[in-house]
Amino acid sequence: MPIPDPPPDSTHFRVLLTDPEGTDRVELQRILEDCGLEVWQVEELSERKINLQTKKASEKAGALRSDVRKAG
Repeated sequence: MPIPDPPPDSTHFRVLLTDPEGTDRVELQRILEDCGLEVWQVEELSERKINLQTKKASEKAGALRSDVRKAG
């Protein structure tokens, strides 16, 4: 199977990382840029937000419905 040509425009990625050592945003951005990546933003997310963003859409909907029930 041949390798496809890269897209003609820039490709953007959103990457979720966990950092058990507690590196701050500036240091993490510097590490990524040293690896040759252009970093637009480093955003800190709570454990709960990370779990919601990494779940499938059907799992997210169930989690959000249960939150609404608890709050009401």
